[in-house]
Amino acid sequence: MEAYLYKPEGGGLMITPKRDKIPRISKVELFYVDDSRGTNFSFMEKLRARAYAVNPV
Repeated sequence: MEAYLYKPEGGGLMITPKRDKIPRISKVELFYVDDSRGTNFSFMEKLRARAYAVNPV
C-alpha cells in the first residue's frame, strides 16, 4: 500500500501491516434477505450475516 496527499514524493509512505497471531471475528452484522438493516428479528425470518475478520487465513 502506498499513501501520499497529491503526488508521489520520493518513495511515498510505505505501510506494512503486522499480522495478528490468532485469527478472529471482530464484528458481525445481521441484515434482512433484501440487504436492508434491521434491529429486531423474528426467529421465523431469513437473514444474512456479514462477518468482519482479523487476520483471516
